[in-house]
Amino acid sequence: MSKITEILIKPFKAIKLPPGIQRFFTPLAEIWSKTDKRTIKLFAIVAFLTYILFFFVFIAYFRWNDTTQEQLTAEAFTQDDSLPKSSSSDTEGTQLSTSRENFEPEFIQSKDIATGETALAHKKLMEIYFKNGKLFESYKHSQYITDTYESDSNFLRQITEINLGLGEYKTALEKARAALSFNPDNTEIQAIEIQALYRTGEVNNSLELGESYLKKSPQSLELLTALGTINIETKTRKAGNAKYLQEALTINPNYVPALSQMGRKHKLEGNYADALSYFKKCVKLDPINPKVRGHLGAVYYYLNKDKLAKKEYETALFLNPKDFNTWYNLGELIMSGSYYENTIHKKRELQREAFKAYQNAITHNPSHIKANFRIGVLLNSNRQFKEAIRYLSKVIELDQDHVRAHIQIAAAFEHLKLLEDAVFHLKKAFKLDPNNKTVLYKLKVLPATS
Repeated sequence: MSKITEILIKPFKAIKLPPGIQRFFTPLAEIWSKTDKRTIKLFAIVAFLTYILFFFVFIAYFRWNDTTQEQLTAEAFTQDDSLPKSSSSDTEGTQLSTSRENFEPEFIQSKDIATGETALAHKKLMEIYFKNGKLFESYKHSQYITDTYESDSNFLRQITEINLGLGEYKTALEKARAALSFNPDNTEIQAIEIQALYRTGEVNNSLELGESYLKKSPQSLELLTALGTINIETKTRKAGNAKYLQEALTINPNYVPALSQMGRKHKLEGNYADALSYFKKCVKLDPINPKVRGHLGAVYYYLNKDKLAKKEYETALFLNPKDFNTWYNLGELIMSGSYYENTIHKKRELQREAFKAYQNAITHNPSHIKANFRIGVLLNSNRQFKEAIRYLSKVIELDQDHVRAHIQIAAAFEHLKLLEDAVFHLKKAFKLDPNNKTVLYKLKVLPATS
């Protein structure tokens, strides 16, 4: 055996490989020792070039994959066997239409009040976006022509529905009443009025008004669904809370708003399997409805199907970027994933992503209590105590009985050495929850450190 062979074999002998494996390397070492230097250099060059080639192929693949994922998200293209198949197509999955159907000419980009042909263009685009479920885009075009079509009851009906869908309840109520002054018997506008009235906190008044409208139009699907929505939210788990929705589905079994609310009823009561079947049927019938997509995402979340939940949330937000509840739900989904991460880097990355989702929620609804609280907690955990106090103060301003907000803001004050403020909020928390162990412990410790 040559010296080169001995050198090559020595490391394998040192680590005490089994004799069979050592015998396998011996002939390879012999062949290597007999190979001339030129061949070895050529082999090394080929190996290096092969490595470089694979490196660039690897990078190109991941860049292509990222681009593809972005395109799929942008097009809201869901292609999963577990999602319902489109009733009008033999292809698997549901491809959402994102085309504008008409391009937007430059002349309609003016910030001025639209008149003449410009107003017609805005109205047409508003209707197209509204029809395709893109409420935010539809809303932008409606702002140019509100004065032009202020006496058009059909236009006002669409505006009220857009405002209601975007969470602008007071505006929706005003517009609905304005529209009813021109067309008092329109049940669609009546339904929007009672929903807007309910969302502004007038529960009893909205029910009384809805029932008075229903006496005149007992077959109205819109009124039955609106009253059904109020009942499932205010009378959860109570017998007969779905009677209005069942009446609507008896008249039309494929009426999506009633099906969606039946799904919500089961979701609120924890019957997620039943809720899933209703929302899947809704998606089949109306695949570009952002509310349905958001509810379907929530059901997947509760069923621990996080990938499907995230896909539905992102689709819903593509259709309606101002849906603050879906932004909040997306944040909750991402945060739940961070709890199972072992690496600090990945955990922090997910927390930052969730933080952005919560921020988007309060951008579109500054009074969103849960989103403000989550941001405050994340800022506390990141030792940004002054910023945390700002958000937690907002929570307490909106809900003075929020025990966890008092505890979190006390922790922030404690870290800033503002012990009197910390004790003040701990005492507030103690009044609300006298058995809270964290509060009891902190009240014992803090006076001793002050």
